[in-house]
Amino acid sequence: MLLWQWMKPPADDPYFFLTPKPTIINDQYYSVEKPIKLDKAGECVSFIFWKVPQPTPKLLYLFPANKPSPKIRIRMSGFKNNEEFWQSGILTEWRDGRGTWEGIKRKDNQPFLEVTIAKIDSDLRETVVYKEALSALHFYAVFDEGVLFDVREVNDPYGQYKVTMKVLEDIPELSKGLDFFIDIRQYGIK
Repeated sequence: MLLWQWMKPPADDPYFFLTPKPTIINDQYYSVEKPIKLDKAGECVSFIFWKVPQPTPKLLYLFPANKPSPKIRIRMSGFKNNEEFWQSGILTEWRDGRGTWEGIKRKDNQPFLEVTIAKIDSDLRETVVYKEALSALHFYAVFDEGVLFDVREVNDPYGQYKVTMKVLEDIPELSKGLDFFIDIRQYGIK
């Protein structure tokens, strides 16, 4: 009995020693949220998160389901209701002219956000796995906590990652009382 108590991780968390917490522990999903000001050029946010191995989820406890990977998204909040959001004109319509809102972009189609994802090796060396200057944030979904825009899914090997986002250009339309957050979480079948 003493051996079991000594070996058992605290609170059934096999990753209790990691800081910050991984985005998934057993069946509990956590998110990493960092504020960013997308309307100001020169704003730079950098932080670390973990991608850790997890058991394969099962649908109905029988069938193997997809293994979730951390998804990096931008969350926009600040509207009182969805109607106010749709009428704001912050989202832009483009591509096929269907009349649907596709995401956020500058009017001149110039890149406004540089995203860099680096894997931190065991010797603390950073290896860049993704670097791109984005000219648009594509609409993902509307939730109670705000609107999500896709940035990148991390399908790379397990380990510690560093995310750096730098705002390249001013976008005054995004300063209408809105709050933006870098949101990293995993979604999967429970």
